[in-house]
Amino acid sequence: MMRSLVVGGMIFLTIVFYGCAMGLHGETLVDWWIPLTVAVVMALVSGAVLWRVWTHVTGSESFLLNFISHLAFSTGLILTLFYGLNFAFADKHTEHWEQMVVERKFSKTRHRSRRVGRNRVAPGEPYKVYYLEMRLPDGRLKEMSATLNEYNRRHKGDTVALPVTRGLFGVPVIERRGRKTEVPRANRHREHRPYHHGR
Repeated sequence: MMRSLVVGGMIFLTIVFYGCAMGLHGETLVDWWIPLTVAVVMALVSGAVLWRVWTHVTGSESFLLNFISHLAFSTGLILTLFYGLNFAFADKHTEHWEQMVVERKFSKTRHRSRRVGRNRVAPGEPYKVYYLEMRLPDGRLKEMSATLNEYNRRHKGDTVALPVTRGLFGVPVIERRGRKTEVPRANRHREHRPYHHGR
Protein backbone atom coordinates (compact mmCIF):
# COMPACT_ATOMS: atom_id res chain seq x y z
CA MET A 1 0.00 0.00 0.00
CA MET A 2 2.76 2.42 0.98
CA ARG A 3 4.73 1.65 -2.19
CA SER A 4 1.63 2.33 -4.29
CA LEU A 5 1.27 5.74 -2.66
CA VAL A 6 4.95 6.53 -3.27
CA VAL A 7 4.77 5.44 -6.91
CA GLY A 8 1.57 7.44 -7.40
CA GLY A 9 3.18 10.49 -5.81
CA MET A 10 6.24 10.24 -8.05
CA ILE A 11 4.06 9.92 -11.13
CA PHE A 12 2.05 12.95 -10.03
CA LEU A 13 5.23 14.98 -9.45
CA THR A 14 6.56 13.97 -12.86
CA ILE A 15 3.38 15.21 -14.54
CA VAL A 16 3.57 18.47 -12.56
CA PHE A 17 7.21 18.99 -13.58
CA TYR A 18 6.47 18.63 -17.29
CA GLY A 19 3.38 20.83 -16.99
CA CYS A 20 5.38 23.58 -15.28
CA ALA A 21 8.15 23.32 -17.87
CA MET A 22 5.67 23.58 -20.74
CA GLY A 23 3.98 26.59 -19.17
CA LEU A 24 7.24 28.45 -18.56
CA HIS A 25 8.51 27.59 -22.02
CA GLY A 26 5.73 29.78 -23.38
CA GLU A 27 7.36 32.75 -21.65
CA THR A 28 10.93 31.85 -22.62
CA LEU A 29 12.57 32.73 -25.94
CA VAL A 30 14.44 29.50 -26.66
CA ASP A 31 13.92 26.60 -29.06
CA TRP A 32 12.27 23.77 -27.11
CA TRP A 33 14.79 21.12 -28.16
CA ILE A 34 17.82 22.90 -26.63
CA PRO A 35 16.87 22.68 -22.91
CA LEU A 36 15.23 19.29 -23.53
CA THR A 37 18.45 17.88 -25.00
CA VAL A 38 20.52 19.21 -22.09
CA ALA A 39 18.04 17.82 -19.55
CA VAL A 40 17.97 14.38 -21.19
CA VAL A 41 21.78 14.19 -21.31
CA MET A 42 22.05 15.18 -17.64
CA ALA A 43 19.38 12.63 -16.70
CA LEU A 44 21.14 9.89 -18.70
CA VAL A 45 24.49 10.58 -17.05
CA SER A 46 23.08 10.74 -13.53
CA GLY A 47 20.90 7.70 -14.15
CA ALA A 48 23.98 5.53 -14.63
CA VAL A 49 24.78 6.15 -10.94
CA LEU A 50 21.41 6.84 -9.33
CA TRP A 51 19.27 4.10 -10.88
CA ARG A 52 19.72 1.96 -7.75
CA VAL A 53 17.99 4.63 -5.66
CA TRP A 54 14.83 3.90 -7.62
CA THR A 55 14.74 0.29 -6.42
CA HIS A 56 13.29 1.67 -3.17
CA VAL A 57 10.50 3.30 -5.17
CA THR A 58 9.68 0.61 -7.73
CA GLY A 59 10.44 -2.40 -5.53
CA SER A 60 12.24 -3.94 -8.49
CA GLU A 61 15.93 -4.68 -9.14
CA SER A 62 15.46 -4.26 -12.89
CA PHE A 63 18.08 -1.87 -14.26
CA LEU A 64 15.92 -0.95 -17.26
CA LEU A 65 12.79 -0.15 -15.21
CA ASN A 66 14.66 1.95 -12.66
CA PHE A 67 16.79 3.70 -15.26
CA ILE A 68 13.73 4.69 -17.31
CA SER A 69 11.95 5.86 -14.15
CA HIS A 70 14.92 8.03 -13.25
CA LEU A 71 15.17 9.35 -16.81
CA ALA A 72 11.49 10.39 -16.98
CA PHE A 73 11.44 11.97 -13.51
CA SER A 74 14.83 13.70 -13.67
CA THR A 75 14.31 15.14 -17.15
CA GLY A 76 11.11 16.83 -15.97
CA LEU A 77 12.77 18.04 -12.77
CA ILE A 78 15.77 19.50 -14.61
CA LEU A 79 13.54 21.24 -17.15
CA THR A 80 11.43 22.76 -14.39
CA LEU A 81 14.52 23.97 -12.53
CA PHE A 82 16.00 25.46 -15.69
CA TYR A 83 12.88 27.32 -16.78
CA GLY A 84 11.84 28.25 -13.23
CA LEU A 85 15.19 29.63 -12.07
CA ASN A 86 15.84 31.36 -15.39
CA PHE A 87 12.46 33.11 -15.13
CA ALA A 88 12.35 33.80 -11.39
CA PHE A 89 15.80 35.38 -11.26
CA ALA A 90 15.70 37.33 -14.53
CA ASP A 91 17.64 40.60 -14.43
CA LYS A 92 15.00 43.34 -14.31
CA HIS A 93 17.62 45.93 -15.26
CA THR A 94 17.90 44.37 -18.72
CA GLU A 95 14.23 44.91 -19.56
CA HIS A 96 13.55 46.20 -23.05
CA TRP A 97 10.61 46.10 -25.45
CA GLU A 98 10.70 43.93 -28.55
CA GLN A 99 8.36 44.21 -31.51
CA MET A 100 6.71 40.94 -32.53
CA VAL A 101 4.26 40.32 -35.35
CA VAL A 102 1.16 38.11 -35.07
CA GLU A 103 1.46 35.43 -37.76
CA ARG A 104 -1.68 33.53 -36.84
CA LYS A 105 -4.00 32.77 -33.95
CA PHE A 106 -5.60 29.46 -33.13
CA SER A 107 -7.38 27.57 -30.39
CA LYS A 108 -7.31 24.01 -29.09
CA THR A 109 -10.07 22.04 -27.41
CA ARG A 110 -9.18 20.26 -24.19
CA HIS A 111 -11.22 18.32 -21.68
CA ARG A 112 -11.42 18.61 -17.94
CA SER A 113 -10.91 15.33 -16.14
CA ARG A 114 -13.58 13.81 -13.91
CA ARG A 115 -13.45 10.90 -11.53
CA VAL A 116 -15.81 8.07 -12.47
CA GLY A 117 -14.61 5.54 -9.94
CA ARG A 118 -12.19 4.95 -7.14
CA ASN A 119 -9.22 4.59 -9.50
CA ARG A 120 -10.65 5.77 -12.79
CA VAL A 121 -10.57 9.19 -14.41
CA ALA A 122 -12.46 10.03 -17.61
CA PRO A 123 -12.61 13.09 -19.89
CA GLY A 124 -15.07 15.71 -18.69
CA GLU A 125 -16.40 18.95 -20.14
CA PRO A 126 -14.54 20.40 -23.14
CA TYR A 127 -12.98 23.86 -22.98
CA LYS A 128 -10.85 25.95 -25.31
CA VAL A 129 -7.35 27.34 -24.84
CA TYR A 130 -6.09 30.13 -27.07
CA TYR A 131 -2.72 30.80 -28.69
CA LEU A 132 -0.96 33.43 -30.76
CA GLU A 133 1.92 32.52 -33.05
CA MET A 134 4.34 35.43 -33.00
CA ARG A 135 7.26 36.16 -35.31
CA LEU A 136 10.26 37.34 -33.34
CA PRO A 137 12.66 40.05 -34.57
CA ASP A 138 15.18 37.35 -35.58
CA GLY A 139 12.56 35.59 -37.72
CA ARG A 140 11.80 32.69 -35.38
CA LEU A 141 8.21 31.74 -34.58
CA LYS A 142 6.98 31.52 -31.01
CA GLU A 143 3.65 30.15 -29.78
CA MET A 144 2.26 32.03 -26.79
CA SER A 145 -0.82 31.36 -24.72
CA ALA A 146 -3.47 34.09 -24.74
CA THR A 147 -6.58 35.00 -22.83
CA LEU A 148 -9.87 35.09 -24.73
CA ASN A 149 -9.75 38.89 -24.65
CA GLU A 150 -6.23 38.97 -26.11
CA TYR A 151 -7.21 36.38 -28.70
CA ASN A 152 -10.19 38.44 -29.86
CA ARG A 153 -8.21 41.71 -30.00
CA ARG A 154 -5.23 40.39 -31.94
CA HIS A 155 -5.24 40.01 -35.71
CA LYS A 156 -2.78 38.60 -38.22
CA GLY A 157 -0.22 41.29 -39.04
CA ASP A 158 -0.58 43.17 -35.73
CA THR A 159 2.71 44.42 -34.29
CA VAL A 160 2.86 43.83 -30.56
CA ALA A 161 5.50 45.20 -28.19
CA LEU A 162 6.37 42.83 -25.33
CA PRO A 163 8.77 43.37 -22.39
CA VAL A 164 11.78 41.06 -22.53
CA THR A 165 14.49 40.54 -19.87
CA ARG A 166 17.63 38.41 -19.66
CA GLY A 167 17.05 35.29 -17.57
CA LEU A 168 19.40 33.88 -14.93
CA PHE A 169 21.04 31.58 -17.50
CA GLY A 170 21.14 34.25 -20.18
CA VAL A 171 18.02 32.99 -21.95
CA PRO A 172 15.51 35.83 -22.65
CA VAL A 173 12.12 35.68 -20.95
CA ILE A 174 8.91 37.61 -21.61
CA GLU A 175 7.55 39.48 -18.58
CA ARG A 176 3.83 39.62 -19.37
CA ARG A 177 2.48 39.38 -15.83
CA GLY A 178 0.51 42.51 -14.94
CA ARG A 179 1.52 44.21 -18.19
CA LYS A 180 -0.74 45.38 -20.98
CA THR A 181 -0.03 46.17 -24.60
CA GLU A 182 -2.58 47.78 -26.84
CA VAL A 183 -2.96 47.47 -30.59
CA PRO A 184 -5.49 50.06 -31.83
CA ARG A 185 -7.48 48.69 -34.74
CA ALA A 186 -6.61 51.70 -36.88
CA ASN A 187 -2.89 51.12 -36.34
CA ARG A 188 -2.60 47.49 -37.29
CA HIS A 189 0.41 46.55 -39.44
CA ARG A 190 2.34 49.47 -37.92
CA GLU A 191 4.66 49.62 -34.95
CA HIS A 192 3.10 51.08 -31.83
CA ARG A 193 4.19 52.04 -28.38
CA PRO A 194 2.80 49.86 -25.57
CA TYR A 195 0.37 51.27 -23.09
CA HIS A 196 0.54 49.95 -19.55
CA HIS A 197 -0.77 51.08 -16.21
CA GLY A 198 1.31 52.67 -13.51
CA ARG A 199 3.77 54.40 -15.82
